[in-house]
Amino acid sequence: MIPSPLSRIDLSTLSSHLRVIPTTPAWPTVQTAIANLKSKGRNSASFENDVRCVQEYCRLLSRSSEMIAHSLICGLMAGQALKEADREQKILIGLDAIARAYRFSEKTDLEVAETLKKILQDQWKDDSLPSFQIKALDASLSAWKTTLEDTFKLVEKFPVHDLDYIQGVAWSSWLDRTELFFHARRLAEPQWIDILAVAAAVPPATLLKLDLREMTITDWSTALVEFFHRIPWFPDWCGFAALLALGFRPVNWLDLMKWRTRIAPVIATDDVKDWELERTYRRAEKWSRRNTAAPSRGVLVIKKTTGSLVDGWLPSPSIAAAAVTTDQALSFLDMPPPPPMLPSEKGIAFEMPLDREADALRIFDFWYKEMGNTTPPTYFAAEAIPAEVLLRIPRGHVVIAPKSVDDLFPAPTAR
Repeated sequence: MIPSPLSRIDLSTLSSHLRVIPTTPAWPTVQTAIANLKSKGRNSASFENDVRCVQEYCRLLSRSSEMIAHSLICGLMAGQALKEADREQKILIGLDAIARAYRFSEKTDLEVAETLKKILQDQWKDDSLPSFQIKALDASLSAWKTTLEDTFKLVEKFPVHDLDYIQGVAWSSWLDRTELFFHARRLAEPQWIDILAVAAAVPPATLLKLDLREMTITDWSTALVEFFHRIPWFPDWCGFAALLALGFRPVNWLDLMKWRTRIAPVIATDDVKDWELERTYRRAEKWSRRNTAAPSRGVLVIKKTTGSLVDGWLPSPSIAAAAVTTDQALSFLDMPPPPPMLPSEKGIAFEMPLDREADALRIFDFWYKEMGNTTPPTYFAAEAIPAEVLLRIPRGHVVIAPKSVDDLFPAPTAR
């Protein structure tokens, strides 16, 4: 068994979470009405309302019978790469990936139905799809359930891509959506390979959101950390995209690429290295020209490992910012310093309380003594920082309850 975003398939899950069927009347309300009718019958004070509620829900299910079947089949197809999962888990995880990718919560019932039908038409291996309309005399739904079970068995015979294939092709798909993001901040339509990567929880889906406009400072910073540590499967273009999205850019892109290769060279022929460097360099230069934001100052945020205020902050057009944990920051101390980055004015901010005070002071010393920075540090927290804590750390500025990275700098209170 593997972890699932949901507990089980039921009518409540299909409506309230996945938004495959309408949310009204709500299934818990219908369950209450059914219980009243069973236990009290006509003696219930709410008898007429209960009958009306159950009848309305029956009509809703009848109208939605095909959409429900299509959603379950699509979910199973999307979850097939999860070989260790059982059928219900595959459906839940796959359908959850589809619902999030296509934003079912923002669509009408008709739009959801059309989306599911299109997925089936695009992915189905046969020319025709079975009908899932409920027949008037089939009160037990036996024909509907039989057709659905037969279809499940067909899906389970489809060839399944391995995770390495999904990951490799998904990176190409995310590169396309990154191009759109920097070109006009447009949202690319989800591709089937994207759905498979989200369902299987493999990169790039574990690092990058389908809608790159929703990427937070923490999200992009996580991608940047992977880039700096030269993870074997991590493409250079993604690290450069993270830098630009956060508001930073090297003075010279080629210097940055050579630095990254030097700190962790990959196994490849010289020809492949030169070809990759050239292609990545040209792509980064193009994105730089399209990315019009030019922050006047930058900040490195040392954030709490859990429950950080920063985790919900979006990148700012006026302040370049990267956010890392104490452990992530420490991992960079033994690396050769990267080439010069813009903006040239950079500060450091520590989220309080510090995870480990001694390590924070080590980062502080490196920032000022080794890197030569002079801007006083900023300390920020959700609530007032005790005076005795402030006495133990270097003098700086204090900001309470910031809601964005911009709030770290406008007229903070000095101590």
